[in-house]
Amino acid sequence: MADVDTNTNQIPYLTGNDTFLDWVNHYNNYAVEKLNNLELYTGFSGDGVEVVVGTTGDMRCNLSSNITKGITFSGDIVISGALTYDWDAALLGAVKQRIFPLGGYTAIGGSAGWTGTSLHGVTVGQAVRIGMSGGDTDWALARADNAYSAEVVGVVSGFTLGSAPPYTVSNTYVEVTTHGIVQGDFTEANTDWSSGLSAGCIYFLSPGVTGGLTTIEPTIAGHVVKPVLLGVTADKGLVLNYRGQYLSSGGTGGTGGVDYNRFYANLGTVAGSGLLRGMIIGRAGTDNNGWKQVFGNQVQQYPHIVGIAETDEFLLGSNYYIQIATTGWIDNFPNIDSLGVPHLGKVYLGPDGYVTKVGTGTNPQVGIVWNDGVGGAEGVWLAGTIPEGSTENAQSHSFVAEGITYGTAINENLLINGGFDIWQRTLGGGGGATGPGVEGSTGSTHFADRWVRVNGLSGATAYGWSIQRRSFDLNQTDVFGEPKYYARLKNIVGNLPGNTSDDYVHIENRIEDVRTCRGETVNLSFWAKCGITGSTMGIAVTQYDGTTASSTYPAEVALGTLWGKHNVAFAVPNITTTPTGKHYLGMGFRTERMGNQYYDIAKVKLERGNVATINAKVNESEELDKCKRYYQRTYTLDERTHSVTMLDINTPSISVVDFTITPNKDLYYKFPVPMRDVPTITFFSPESGYTGDAYNRSASKDLRNTSGTYGYNQEARVYRPGSPAIGADYSDKNGMYVSIPHGSVLFDDISFHCVLDADLTENMPRPPT
Repeated sequence: MADVDTNTNQIPYLTGNDTFLDWVNHYNNYAVEKLNNLELYTGFSGDGVEVVVGTTGDMRCNLSSNITKGITFSGDIVISGALTYDWDAALLGAVKQRIFPLGGYTAIGGSAGWTGTSLHGVTVGQAVRIGMSGGDTDWALARADNAYSAEVVGVVSGFTLGSAPPYTVSNTYVEVTTHGIVQGDFTEANTDWSSGLSAGCIYFLSPGVTGGLTTIEPTIAGHVVKPVLLGVTADKGLVLNYRGQYLSSGGTGGTGGVDYNRFYANLGTVAGSGLLRGMIIGRAGTDNNGWKQVFGNQVQQYPHIVGIAETDEFLLGSNYYIQIATTGWIDNFPNIDSLGVPHLGKVYLGPDGYVTKVGTGTNPQVGIVWNDGVGGAEGVWLAGTIPEGSTENAQSHSFVAEGITYGTAINENLLINGGFDIWQRTLGGGGGATGPGVEGSTGSTHFADRWVRVNGLSGATAYGWSIQRRSFDLNQTDVFGEPKYYARLKNIVGNLPGNTSDDYVHIENRIEDVRTCRGETVNLSFWAKCGITGSTMGIAVTQYDGTTASSTYPAEVALGTLWGKHNVAFAVPNITTTPTGKHYLGMGFRTERMGNQYYDIAKVKLERGNVATINAKVNESEELDKCKRYYQRTYTLDERTHSVTMLDINTPSISVVDFTITPNKDLYYKFPVPMRDVPTITFFSPESGYTGDAYNRSASKDLRNTSGTYGYNQEARVYRPGSPAIGADYSDKNGMYVSIPHGSVLFDDISFHCVLDADLTENMPRPPT
């Protein structure tokens, strides 16, 4: 039978040749079957489908242009046209909350903290917080001047005011958006410009205006950095619900700009403090919350100096502030005094309460100022420095511990052994009972490693000279950084016959290569004191090009009887000659002006730049290796050169070089640290300290005394008087070939000490006398 259920099936026609039975079957199987399958179809519009019935009986179905009910798609959706979606409406609808202040309508201008006396005082864009009052939620406007008030929940996005009482949460409320888009007039909420928002600009909770927004990130200690809104358009912003950052006065990381070396001083709520940028500020008053200007003639106020004002008085919220730099680097340094005079170099507290170039001997130095290269000035503020010539307790006025730093930088010290940690040349007891002395204690000589005293006197030599290594007490706090040693130096010059005004005595640390820092600005920092307050010491820079030495004196400092930290910035002269040979840069001090006094010096640091940074603690082993490039010994630091170093009657100390005689009677000795140049080599016996000899452990005698003794296989030892007992037949800067020509036989054990000297010994015009 034909399929009659589909509309494509057609009933065939009968022909004249068909029988009656064919007619019956045709009618039953086609016509009746087809008629029985007829059904009346109807259509209904809805759920996004529209049914349109035409006049000819046709029925048409279309998708609606607006679908009012939700539709879930289980498969992928493909849109060939534009997709239009109201993102603002969707976000706002999901994150809005209605707030009804405690007490209803009448409480809006009361304890809840809303501005004004009605809801019309609450404006779009204001930041809202939650407080607690009697156990119920208390809504209020937020403020960034303390941690409690800065806990923002959201931003006001609208409000509704009932026309008549009763006022309920249904007819009188504030609409707060916690996340998403807020749109409206932000003129009242934007405290910076009283205008709309700027696209892409972050708005912070204001510390000065309750509920207000500001583009200026808070920086005052005790305030909170709380991003609240991101500007999208002038009337539209995206709420940012980030955690606020409380600004601690400690200046730790991530505190939004609080500087450990400067702070904002609260002057109170009354304007007219009179405090201006550039004034020296102290904590020594009763007005302005205790802040006042300190003048150069107020000696009793010197201990109360805190810093220099970097701003004029300004209003923030209901309080007035100034920014004070306590230490450190200041850009655009206010170095012009009240008379309009600019200052460069060392500056002091002036009688007008500003900086001055004039040091009277009693007013304290307060900074160092230099050109910034673009017509302005930069400076270092040194709070609490020692008044020159002051007889007060200098410790209460000392420089900031470890000097002034630029941020947290620690620059390299260009001086090797700048802290006097290594003294390989020290002779135990040579300087008297108070400390070991140094070989050549008068005239030109090396003392601590890398340090040289240069006698530049043209006449008779000075008298009363001495150099001592002195030790710091382990629990001392006068000099920071736990230094181990300092140098005590004395050279009495006076008016000796033949001496001229050009004569000098330098203490200098010699840096290999005269081209070091040429034409650059450097800072020399050090701790020093003297036997009498008011003595001066010049900074000395010597450039030796291998032929000629040229010295300059860029600054002079005054010393007191107590330890004080000093730092001086200056330019190293350029050099025009071509260096040759063993050239160097000598950096140190000019000391012939000390008179009949000693001076002590410790922790010297030379670094590139204008600012002195922290003098890092020295690793003694690493510093010793640096010194060994120029001078090294087999002795330990505690063993004196030329001394006896025996553990018992037959056993040398562990520090000796020890080897066994082979048929070649030689030793290849590699230096622990390669040296600057081929060194001068001197041998010593550990048993007697005798120069040019070694100790034969097998014979229990020095090599020169072994004649008449017998060794392995009863072989006689022989020493020929006048011949070398030990020698370095070959040597370079990496090692030496040692031979034992006399005084030993096969399998003898030989021990020796040696000193290797490749130091910069040039330009030593007056040898020790």
